[in-house]
Amino acid sequence: YMFLNIVFVRLDISQFFKSWRDLNYLLLVPAMLLTIISCVIQTFRWGVILSTINRFNFNQLFPSVMIGHLSNHILPAKAGELVKSYHLGKSYSISKISVLSTVVIERIFDGILILSFLFLFIFGLNNVQTELLLMGFIGVIIYGGAFSIAVIIFKFNDGIVTLSQSFLPQRISDFIVKIIRSSSEGLQIIGNIKQMMRVMVSSILMWLIIGASIIPIMLMFDFHLPLYAPFVVLACISLGLTIPSVPGGIGIISFATIFSMNILLKDMGYEITDIIYAKVVVFSILINIVLVVPEVILGTFFTIKTGSKLSSFFDEVST
Repeated sequence: YMFLNIVFVRLDISQFFKSWRDLNYLLLVPAMLLTIISCVIQTFRWGVILSTINRFNFNQLFPSVMIGHLSNHILPAKAGELVKSYHLGKSYSISKISVLSTVVIERIFDGILILSFLFLFIFGLNNVQTELLLMGFIGVIIYGGAFSIAVIIFKFNDGIVTLSQSFLPQRISDFIVKIIRSSSEGLQIIGNIKQMMRVMVSSILMWLIIGASIIPIMLMFDFHLPLYAPFVVLACISLGLTIPSVPGGIGIISFATIFSMNILLKDMGYEITDIIYAKVVVFSILINIVLVVPEVILGTFFTIKTGSKLSSFFDEVST
């Protein structure tokens, strides 16, 4: 709740309530539809990555994707990625570790696009902010490190297995061998340039659509910002969500939105008055709704439809 405190500490409550008036709430409809479309594209992208393990159609993958999103919004530390992998693995009797390694590939591509948005914005600023550079470099370390580990496991899995069997106790070695072999199976797409290009194209399309979902919300206000502004806000939100936060991204999404909007508005010559700050806070709340609510609704629907239970996931993890 630290981020909520930061957001509301300078908020003028009367201006906050006034900022909700006269907004065109019908613009939330296309924004939410774009969020759903991005989930559809994500499902097709995941199918490409999973093709090295097994062929899945859209109807087989979409429930797992949405249940994963729901779990991300109600569980800490991005546990939804584990739930997503567990759900698909259990549903079709395939290695959950192999599936999880494909999710890692997804997140790496997401990181590349997020950082691209951020650095393009940084280079276009009149006054470069140290905080933005720091965010960018931390992102490069996180996603670059994840990609390096994935490549090492894919390229040198036999060597890692040999080393573990030679120098570690058998029980530990057997566990590591199982992890490495299963992970390597899910990372096979790294060796397929054509499939990697398909994943990159679908990733670009997905993130452009997610960014576009912010445009209708921005049109509800009189900010008059450049066309790239929604993608800057999205980049900051996405990097912010790598930090463990309360369910639904409440607090961190508002903080990241306000952080990016302050930079955008100041760079355009705006003074951040109490009126503008209140509008930005409302703007951030509406973004939270657009990005989270459709995923929660669809995730809940598929959880009920498939008879899935989070308790079964926790029971297996505990054993």
